[in-house]
Amino acid sequence: HETYPEAEPYNDVSLVHYTQQQLENNINASS
Repeated sequence: HETYPEAEPYNDVSLVHYTQQQLENNINASS
């Protein structure tokens, strides 16, 4: 599990939103 330095200052809500975006991108790419 990699952690990005840019994400450190972000709060949990922003991290969750970012993660959801990444998941959606992966789903769209695999479809």
